[in-house]
Amino acid sequence: MRKTASVRFIDNLQKRIQDIIHDDHKNIVEAAKIMANAIENNQMIHIWGPGGHSAIVAEDALYRKGGLACVNPIYDPTLSVSHGAIQEINHFEGLTGVAPKLLDYYGVKKGDVFILSNAWGVSAEGIDLALEIKKRGIKLIAISTTEAKKYLKPNHPLTHKSGKVVSEIADICINNHCPHGDANVEIEGFRRVAPISVIMQSVIYQSLVAETVEILVKRGIEPPIWTNALEDGGIEKNKKYIEKYGIRVKCL
Repeated sequence: MRKTASVRFIDNLQKRIQDIIHDDHKNIVEAAKIMANAIENNQMIHIWGPGGHSAIVAEDALYRKGGLACVNPIYDPTLSVSHGAIQEINHFEGLTGVAPKLLDYYGVKKGDVFILSNAWGVSAEGIDLALEIKKRGIKLIAISTTEAKKYLKPNHPLTHKSGKVVSEIADICINNHCPHGDANVEIEGFRRVAPISVIMQSVIYQSLVAETVEILVKRGIEPPIWTNALEDGGIEKNKKYIEKYGIRVKCL
């Protein structure tokens, strides 16, 4: 008996997550070491997902119990699907020249680490950001596809004039293993549906959090982690991080 679409979706998703473990574990560990070094030196981890729904990954990193408190998610309302999905995906992904002002506004400094979560790694907006980060001498970790060159259309209005893709600019690129076109399951007599790029990017980001925390603990350093505010003493525990990072995390 053929499995139902929901079961096939989860089966396919599990396989792709296993592919991350098999193919990208080394890059995750190396990226986590960079993050741990920055945290040990009281530097910030910045994350942004330019390009449509990738921005959700940055929002998911903000003030989450069990998550890193020293993370500054760049979730700019102008460049998000919540303020106009058609405008963002069909037009703003082709914008350039915005990155320097955003990095200045969100307080991104040399010595910090930047995580660029960009599902397909080809939009002008994402490339512009990646190039500016590297220009400033900031370590860049990308969560993106490593096959972007296969799908790049150089003369497309949403791609960057340099012809570059995110994976070739970053210091480390962790392949998100997303299927081309994003949809994850085939419906017989129809086509593929059910996109997974946000799920895959979030899986990788949270695996980076886990790996980074373990590295810090092994070094004898207490990781700055948000506590559930509903737990006894949770509000008090979070208060010290709010006082420390509130000025550095624009969206907090």
